Amino acid sequence: MILSYLALYLSNIVDATGDIIDTGFTNSLGINEICIFGILCSIHGLCYTICCYGTYVFRITGKNAKECLFLTVLLGAFVSVVLMFTSPVLWHIWYIEPELREILRICIFCLGLCEIPRAVSIFLVNYMQYTSQGGLCTKLFILFYICMFAFDAVAVFYFRSLPFVVIGTGLSNVIFDIVAYYKCGVRKHSFKLGNVLGVVQTGFGYFLERIFSRLSLSLYEASATYLGTYEYAVFTVSCKVFGMARVVINTLQIHIVSGIRKANKVELGYAKNLYKGVRWVCILLFIFPALIGLFIAKGELNAFEFIIPLGEIYLAYFSGVYYIINYSVFSVINDKKKFVVAGVVRLMTTAVLVGISMLFRQYAVYILIMYYFLVYLTTGFYMKWVIKKCTM
Repeated sequence: MILSYLALYLSNIVDATGDIIDTGFTNSLGINEICIFGILCSIHGLCYTICCYGTYVFRITGKNAKECLFLTVLLGAFVSVVLMFTSPVLWHIWYIEPELREILRICIFCLGLCEIPRAVSIFLVNYMQYTSQGGLCTKLFILFYICMFAFDAVAVFYFRSLPFVVIGTGLSNVIFDIVAYYKCGVRKHSFKLGNVLGVVQTGFGYFLERIFSRLSLSLYEASATYLGTYEYAVFTVSCKVFGMARVVINTLQIHIVSGIRKANKVELGYAKNLYKGVRWVCILLFIFPALIGLFIAKGELNAFEFIIPLGEIYLAYFSGVYYIINYSVFSVINDKKKFVVAGVVRLMTTAVLVGISMLFRQYAVYILIMYYFLVYLTTGFYMKWVIKKCTM
């Protein structure tokens, strides 16, 4: 059990390490670029949610791989067009210094150009991880980040250009997609256009929950842009550090969902046992990547600024595990209406948190970093209540 978890974790931590080094490259351009990059990550998160409809369905069913991939490409194309056409006005959602608005507009346009290959990469990663191909996934992540670091080095040290960083990542996604498609076996699956409608119907509740989740994140991230340039830079780096540590929690979801599907035991007790088998490994693996990620991503910021945020990040581990155990069972049950309510619970929790941060401006950065702890706790509590009702 521990070895299978570690195999999954290895592929995810390679991805997270590469991402945090990429952030370090970008953040070395300056504090202004850290802020723009934070906004781009927020936009990408919303695009991710929309494009990953097929990915969500494959996670909970393990079926119709090519139909799920087709839907991913279709939605990726839609998002690309929207980003490119709205880039002149989209920046108005965030507060940003006037001199940075034009570079943000260009970056959003470049993000649109890269959205299809990025969405396909996410699907192929999920396909490999949920079909026990962690070793192949790790090798392909290494290929991806070798390409991306090469593009980053040129973009940062030669051109000093954030848009070039975005384009370089997109080109790396293209290379990853071509190799992964032929290596992982997804191309061998049959495709029936009629099954696409079934995929849409299966994942509708999950998709809406993810939309609500992304809206809550967008509200949270957009509110943080009003902190001020330096405070927002601290916030952005803290989120990246938590992303590095959160690999443990994300891997746990794959581990538990795959275990439930294989054993056909959609039970909370069985999910808890799967976690107990890897509990101490998870705790140890959560602590160290966050510290490493901080020193890679902090750029020009003082490390002492992150003492309180790191404490809040470690606190989020415990509510995160509670959430993932419940979420894994909840997702396999796949009750569409209950999924939507879970998204509403998340959004309401975020609205309250943002409201409190506006009332106590001097502590706003620390209040906002509590987001994951509170969202995991409230949504996990709701999901546990639903599971108990379903099994009574």
